[in-house]
Amino acid sequence: MGTKPEPAKDAPPIVPRLHGWLAPLFFLAGLGLVPWTLYLFATLPARHLQAGYYDLAWSGFDLALAALFVATGVGLLRSRLWVQSTATATATMLSATRGSTCSVRAQGTSGCSPSHWR
Repeated sequence: MGTKPEPAKDAPPIVPRLHGWLAPLFFLAGLGLVPWTLYLFATLPARHLQAGYYDLAWSGFDLALAALFVATGVGLLRSRLWVQSTATATATMLSATRGSTCSVRAQGTSGCSPSHWR
């Protein structure tokens, strides 16, 4: 059996680089999404062609997205390991928002073409 190689003694320690502006950015994005969500809840129609409770579905989705933004900001501020999961979930929900917005607008005049995805 082989032996484990020893780490280099001259190598500097691995220290994560934290960007001080990143946590406040996530907090502001999460807090800024709340008034937008309230506006959507008040102005969206309650029913859509394929979905009942259309306004409730979008508002709930946006509130969950806002909660993920804030949770990611907390994780960044406290240097928690789980921040990777919340950041991934936030990015996934943002991608889902983009895709559903394009599919809803595809029937209108300002639909999304494949060039919008680049």
